[in-house]
This record gives sequence, structure tokens and C-alpha cells, in this order.
Amino acid sequence: MAAVGSFAVVYRFVVAADDEAAFIEAWHALTLILRERCGGFGSRLHRADDGDFIAYARWPSRAVREAANPEGDDVDRWRAQMKKTATLIRTEAVLEVVDDLLLDM
Repeated sequence: MAAVGSFAVVYRFVVAADDEAAFIEAWHALTLILRERCGGFGSRLHRADDGDFIAYARWPSRAVREAANPEGDDVDRWRAQMKKTATLIRTEAVLEVVDDLLLDM
């Protein structure tokens, strides 16, 4: 069973083919910042059949996620790069984890 209070958010990103490498770079950097500075568990980035990117981010709790607001020049740079490269950034779902059989590999 998943830890009590385990929390996840699913995001969708629409990115032009020419901007994919820069988007992935920004997503990667921001995910590391959220993990290292804000207590997040990290995220996985996937490509859907329609070409959109889907990210699944895990947090210890909703409260930790809501409090996550890192600051700094590096954060501003990566956020700007993500906004520049993604024509759509949308939260698809906010989820309480009730059971977890996903392997960390």
C-alpha cells in the first residue's frame, strides 16, 4: 500500500517539434529543483500517442505541493524556457494515491 497522504499531479504539455529538446531540458531542471528544494518525490515525463507530453509528479502530501514555490534566477530561467517552448501547460488531474505498485527503476 502507498504511504498515507501520498499525492500526485498529472500535467499535459503541448510542445512544437522544434522546441522539444529545450522543453525537456527545462522540465528536467525544474523537476530537480522541486525535488531538491521543495520536498517533491520527482516526476516522470512521457510522450502520449498524440505527441503531447504527460508528466506524473509525486509528492508526500497536498500541503507540501501547495507550499512548493522555489525562487531564484535559475528557477526564473527554467520557468521562462518552459513557457516559451510549451504552447499549453495544463493540470490534467490531482490525485490521492490509494495503492502503489509502480516500481522505481
